[in-house]
Amino acid sequence: MSMITDSAFDAALNYIKNNCTKVHLCYTSEPTTYTQATTTYSCANVTVASTDFTVANGDTSGRKLTFNGKTGGSGTANQTGAYLAFTDGVSELLAVTPCTSQAVTDGATVDFNAYDITEIGDPS
Repeated sequence: MSMITDSAFDAALNYIKNNCTKVHLCYTSEPTTYTQATTTYSCANVTVASTDFTVANGDTSGRKLTFNGKTGGSGTANQTGAYLAFTDGVSELLAVTPCTSQAVTDGATVDFNAYDITEIGDPS
């Protein structure tokens, strides 16, 4: 296959954008389940909306989804987070991406930096 419309890529990326309601900063290991992302490894979280994400042209090709960042998150443990986990706030882990390590203090306000979540490249 040598062509896929951007609309198809956008549909996949918009699923994450439109269903994500919480972002968790996670420590120790990359979470692979909703429970790991929201409980086991979470050291901070922030409530988000679809307006906190941007779907745009990829850096290399195709399309990408970017988390625009968010201030005012809540620290829930004294840890150093290294992964951002994007969830629907109910039961689904939508995406995980590594991030710059960030020290968190339980009860402190945590700001979440912007990160590219994923990029879907054009077929070659």
